Order: sequence, then C-alpha cells, then structure tokens
Amino acid sequence: MRTLTQMLHQLIKSEFSKYLNSHGFKQEMVSNSRGSKYFYRRELAVRFDLVEVKFDQYLRPRFVIEFGSVPSEGIVDSYGRRISAAKTQCYQLVENGRLYRRVFLSIGKWFRVSSIIAKILGPEKAAHNEIQRLINLFQQVEDWLNKGTIGSNIVIYNNMHKKIRVR
Repeated sequence: MRTLTQMLHQLIKSEFSKYLNSHGFKQEMVSNSRGSKYFYRRELAVRFDLVEVKFDQYLRPRFVIEFGSVPSEGIVDSYGRRISAAKTQCYQLVENGRLYRRVFLSIGKWFRVSSIIAKILGPEKAAHNEIQRLINLFQQVEDWLNKGTIGSNIVIYNNMHKKIRVR
C-alpha cells in the first residue's frame, strides 16, 4: 500500500509534470537523502524559467513550489563563478519565489494532504485534489514570471547577500 507521500510523488511525476511540459518546461530530477525534489527548466529567448517541487525532508505528505528566472547569459555568483542559465538552481538566485497552498500574514502554508481529509475522501482522491489545487494556482507563478505580478499565494524572497550579478 502506498503512503500519501508516495501518492503525491507519483502525481507530481505524472499530472504536474505533464502540465508543466505543456507550458514548455523540461523536467530534471534531483534527489537527496531526505525526501526529494523535482526540478523543471524552460528556455525562452531572453531567460530561463525555473520551477522546483520541494518535498518535506521528514517524508510527511507535503511540498512547496519554488521558482525564479535567470537571464539566458547566466549569472556570476558572489564567489565570482560563472554559472550558465542551464545549470542555475532556484537557491542561487537573488530573487526567487514560493507558491504556497495559502499565505496568511506573509507566512506560507505548504501544499499537503492531512490524514483526516485522506480518511474522509480516501487517500487517492485527497492526493489528486491537492495536485489539482497546485495546477489551478500555478497561473500565479506564470503571472510573476511574465508580468511581475505577485498573486495571493506567492511570497517573493530577495537574497541580496548573494550579490549575484548578470554578466
């Protein structure tokens, strides 16, 4: 029997990946020892858009979406290293954002499936509903990437200490 976390992983790999692919993103997967993350990159004429699905490190059934964009020339980080746009990750950006399930007083709540909802709806239906919620809210990410509009489920972070500059 699959856990809620495994169901969310499967739905990210199938439904959300298919949705992003239809919007020009290509998937790269990066795993780590605790949980995992799924990384997507879209190449446009003047920039690359980045989207990362980051799962809870304690394997709870929750995740958050990180995103940003990098100029097609790439960046030079605070150590003077040139990083191509094809290699840049969200955490390396001066400005990046997170898409949350909801935001209250600038505190974001991760996408998740609670055990209570899973018991009421059934685990498969509850996991599917959460992925559908993500897909419905993802237009806010597109609006920020293309227009700079900050939606109600987005928090933008400015990491000025990184001093990354475009070259």
